This record gives sequence, structure tokens and C-alpha cells, in this order.
Amino acid sequence: MAFDVFVGTFTRFYTRQWENVVQRQAKAEGHHYQMIYADGDNEPPTAEEVLEGVSGWQRAINEGLAVHGLGPIEWSEDEKQPYFTDRPGWEGFSALLLWAAYAQSTEQPAPPYLPEIWLEDPVYQSVMDREKPEFPAILMANIWLPGDFEFRFEFPPLAGDDNVMIASTKSLLDNLHRLATTEPNWSKNFIPEQEKQIPFEEAAREGMDVFAALAQHAVDNSLPLILSF
Repeated sequence: MAFDVFVGTFTRFYTRQWENVVQRQAKAEGHHYQMIYADGDNEPPTAEEVLEGVSGWQRAINEGLAVHGLGPIEWSEDEKQPYFTDRPGWEGFSALLLWAAYAQSTEQPAPPYLPEIWLEDPVYQSVMDREKPEFPAILMANIWLPGDFEFRFEFPPLAGDDNVMIASTKSLLDNLHRLATTEPNWSKNFIPEQEKQIPFEEAAREGMDVFAALAQHAVDNSLPLILSF
């Protein structure tokens, strides 16, 4: 399954008025690209429908934050807003999360390759069990909204069933910059044991490059950052 990172309005995202990097490349080369969506071939909602949903969602978020003396969180859904996207793949994403975990481990060196099931990595699990792990905007959020707030909060999603954990794009960018200078003990001089094994450090650095560039676009343009898979 493809894994893209999208920076732009929710309206553009949910109405599918954007192209991922593979679509864009295929079009440039004159090739056909068949995009497979999670909801099948169903027609996307209209811009008016998405705008109505986003407006209510944004209002509900700010009403909930106001009770705690926080917020408001604001962004524009104007159709003229730009968008940015790239594809770190699951390898780049999972390697970035594991980098954030192993950078907090003083005892365990980073593995030479990505584990087959990264969620079961013992260092990652240990870090996620901590009350306050380092790099929380990387490890403990799955949607990022414009702003410079340091807190994170769980909230019902704009679409879907499972609650989302929300952080700010500025805190994500700050966490990424700090992580880039807090490296684990990377494994060196290794030989692949299996043909399909993916070097951890290589995948992690590629994931960092993608997320840092897109987080910077999100901050510069006051736009949400959304994971697409």
C-alpha cells in the first residue's frame, strides 16, 4: 500500500484535487496511472460538503480547547492555497519513528535493517510506554494542524472511525530538527542477510528528508499536514 504525506487543505485532499509524486511522474512521461482509493471507485465528496465538515470540525476543536484556555487553531481552506506532497513510503515513515525511539536509547544500538514488524520493535515499544517520551510530535501524533502550540490532544476524526492524535506543524518541525542532531548508534559495515532487507539508517534519513521538507512547507504556508495511505 502506498504511503504519501500531503500538505494542503482538507478540501483539496478529500476532493482528490491533488496528484501524488508517482501520478505526477507518470503524467510527465505520458503513462497511465491507476489510483486505487481506500473507498474504492466511489465519487469523492464535493468541495461544499468538505468545507461544511471542516468548518464544524474546526469549530468543535476550538470549543474543546477553549474550555482549557487553549487555542484557537485556525487555517484557511481557500481553493487558491497551494499543496505539497511526497512519498516516504512505509519504509521511510517507520524508519523515522524508529530513529526517534533509538535516539532515546543509551544502551541498545540501532539495528542494521528495518525489522519486519516495526511496531513490535522492543526499543520502540519501551519508548512508547514512557509517560513523556522525547520527540512526541513525531511519535505521538498522526495529524498536524497549523500553529505553534506544544500540546497534543486526541479528537474524533474529520473522516473515518478511529480518533486521531493532533499536534502542531511547528512542534513537528522542531522535533524533526532536534532529532536530526540526536542520532543513535548506527550500525556500519554490514552485509544483507536477505535480499529484501532494508538498511535502517538509509531509510531513516530518506524519511527525515521528506518529513522535514514537508513540515517546513506546512509551517511556511499555515497548512495542515496529513498522512495518506
